[in-house]
Amino acid sequence: MRTFSSIVIFFTSLIVIASLTIDTDLVEINKLEQDFLKYTPEIARRFLRTTCDVINQCCPHKQSNLFATVLSGNTNDVLEKCFDGKMTSNVVASFSSCSPFIQLSTMITDSKLFKFLNIIEKTADVDKENVQAMIDLCTEEELSTIACSRNSSDEQGTCQRKIMEKWAAQGEKIYAEKVQNIKESYKKNIDAFKKAF
Repeated sequence: MRTFSSIVIFFTSLIVIASLTIDTDLVEINKLEQDFLKYTPEIARRFLRTTCDVINQCCPHKQSNLFATVLSGNTNDVLEKCFDGKMTSNVVASFSSCSPFIQLSTMITDSKLFKFLNIIEKTADVDKENVQAMIDLCTEEELSTIACSRNSSDEQGTCQRKIMEKWAAQGEKIYAEKVQNIKESYKKNIDAFKKAF
């Protein structure tokens, strides 16, 4: 009986330690996310908001699939999926009647947007892995909020916690490596934003 009690206490302490580690790491990642948003140039924030406006106003019936696409950074895919991708007269009419799309088309010529996209492309592998984990583990509402209301850290934190709990279940080494990769990705982007903008 004493051995069984010792085993239960041991595993309980591992769960508590893992939970405390996740809490600590989550606070740091949320802080890095806020810094990322703080140093993101205004044109990139407007571009994201306008992309979300395209989804909400021009193809609301396809929202559930498109927020994951926004998170993965595939704006071209968003437009193709929203407007069914075929250049027919109906699609051209849809483009022209979608005022947020017209706004997007004027933004894509801004050099700061291109500079921003070039910076984040350098950490794209880490970000893609995290985005795929979000798509797999988070609710549609969480994805929508994260994609289009980046200042709402509650949904971001809830979703990120699910991802981190999955990593923790895979082992301490995997967890530590993946969390470190996310932190480094944020730090590299933030440093680059500070220098570029």
